[in-house]
Amino acid sequence: MNHHPHRPTPPDQPVDLAIIGGGINGVALAREAIARGKTVCLFEKGDIGSGTSSRSSKMLHGGLRYLEHFQFRLVFEALRERTLQLDLAPHLSRATSFVIPVYRGASRGKFWIRLGIFLYDLLSGRKKLGKSQGLSQADISQRLKGIREEGLVGGGLYFDGVMDDARICLANFIDSREWGQDSFTGLSYTQVNKIDKETLFTLQLTDLITGKDHEVKAHKVIRALGPWADEQSDQSLLSPSKGSHIVLPALDPNGKNPNGILLTHSKDNRVFFVVPWMGKTIVGTTESPFEDTPDDPQISVEETEYLFKEFIRLFPGHDFTPADILATYSGVRPLAKADTSNGSTGKISREHRLVESKPGLYSLVGGKYTNYRAVAEETIEELYPESSSNATRTRPLTGGEEGPLTEVLPKMQSEFPDVESDRLELLYSRYGCRMREVLSLTQDQPHTAEPIDQEKSVLQAEVIYSILNEEVFYPEDFITRRSHLRYQKNNGREAYDLIEKLIVETLSPECVPKDLEEAKAAFFKKLDYEDQLRDRLAECIEV
Repeated sequence: MNHHPHRPTPPDQPVDLAIIGGGINGVALAREAIARGKTVCLFEKGDIGSGTSSRSSKMLHGGLRYLEHFQFRLVFEALRERTLQLDLAPHLSRATSFVIPVYRGASRGKFWIRLGIFLYDLLSGRKKLGKSQGLSQADISQRLKGIREEGLVGGGLYFDGVMDDARICLANFIDSREWGQDSFTGLSYTQVNKIDKETLFTLQLTDLITGKDHEVKAHKVIRALGPWADEQSDQSLLSPSKGSHIVLPALDPNGKNPNGILLTHSKDNRVFFVVPWMGKTIVGTTESPFEDTPDDPQISVEETEYLFKEFIRLFPGHDFTPADILATYSGVRPLAKADTSNGSTGKISREHRLVESKPGLYSLVGGKYTNYRAVAEETIEELYPESSSNATRTRPLTGGEEGPLTEVLPKMQSEFPDVESDRLELLYSRYGCRMREVLSLTQDQPHTAEPIDQEKSVLQAEVIYSILNEEVFYPEDFITRRSHLRYQKNNGREAYDLIEKLIVETLSPECVPKDLEEAKAAFFKKLDYEDQLRDRLAECIEV
């Protein structure tokens, strides 16, 4: 079996830009700087995208609810970026219709909803994904099986995008690596211990995989630390807020194009979403100020109850019980600092800020996921005013090079006639046209064509491909962020040991993490916590 290339070592020569943080902002900054001919190093202390960038509501959206706060510029930019992502990463994003049911006595009545979606279409201009429309009560009941009929007076329909956030982040990283073959070094699981400045910045690093220490010199440094921004800063830059989600089975298992739903919570009038995602349903999000360490936030019993009880209240026709909650996840939104003395973070702007703490040392904070490419473009232009490039507006993300499924599927069917179309579609949704490389592995080693999970959705070859090409060092990297085993009934439990075995066999010995046992214990502890949540919720609901 071909072994993993050795860990890249940071360059001896000073680089133009060192980026700390491998979330969506960090990887997009790297890709933008490479497009402008800069030399770049990027360091991430965990897995690529393992913080907030893989814990979003999975929506590529303009932000319909930001219209209420008159944030037209933000929405306009987000709508443009939404369209770009759908074009450049067709395998990782799809246009989806969203229904907004309106109930009697709602704070946002039918008129306001229809005005909102009309404005949204107007701001989308030619970039509309479909035509918004008002819906009658009968329309809504037909589109949303099992919805609460009592008090339903009608509503509206509009379009937005749904995405695989972890993979869009990874695709930006991999494209930086391929595009910047001679100008980019990116290392996950690398801790930056110290930054000194004489004429140049010197970063002291520890490679957490090999245990080796390194030093890198850079002309400029940008921290894209997301919710960790305040940990290394001498000033407070954030008003962090926690958003939690629960994952349920598909609402309509046979529906080919399920609708998303935008709802208003009966308790506090907060907007929350029910998002069809990868054959599952995501319900979220909560929003509460957050004071804790952002390392691995967890949903609380109260948040689980807040989302689940409201969901079953609005969908009495689905007899979901707490046992149906497949998984949960929470992320910390790194909102740029604002006054939250009234306790609300929902009204804080999603605009980003670039803060220079000393000459050449910057922190990037805020921004919303959908706008990440525009944020990177604006930031790199500010750092290098003389550079110009529109390349990231037109270059597809890794796997998107051959276009949408309708164009890729016939090619793959003729290249791999023995593989079922359903399997090809699943592989396309993760790797795009790069699925060719995964399928080639199964031809060279037929046993790798075997699925590793109960739903038979993930092949052994995918694990090997991800270890070789997608920076997988721990089973959790694969289970939670490269595949969606984490969001299945069994949460990837049955595949864990096999994935670990493949990591040990495929990586060169120096690259096999020393703490695989501790990592396994930590992962299973999270799953135990979710089991306890289901039990607690079942008790609350019976009462």
